[in-house]
Amino acid sequence: MEISLSRVKERVLRLSSDEHRKVAGGQVALTGQQMKIIEYIHAHGSVKSGDLMRLYGISRQAAGKELMQMVENNVIRVDGKGRATRYVMA
Repeated sequence: MEISLSRVKERVLRLSSDEHRKVAGGQVALTGQQMKIIEYIHAHGSVKSGDLMRLYGISRQAAGKELMQMVENNVIRVDGKGRATRYVMA
């Protein structure tokens, strides 16, 4: 788990770096829940909206909103379609 957390920290630092902000046009701000989603992805390889519903007790719409915001910020990417949709690190 320590290796996964260090990878998460590296990823956040890289996304927050001056070079990335110049390319992406701004700093990526992640909520606490989004950080937990990143930790989950690192631990399991991917996440589905149903996983977030069970883990955090949130609705499918709330899970989708968190995931799509992270996709728009290029933190994660969509893999698959429909019921097979998974989210992985970008």
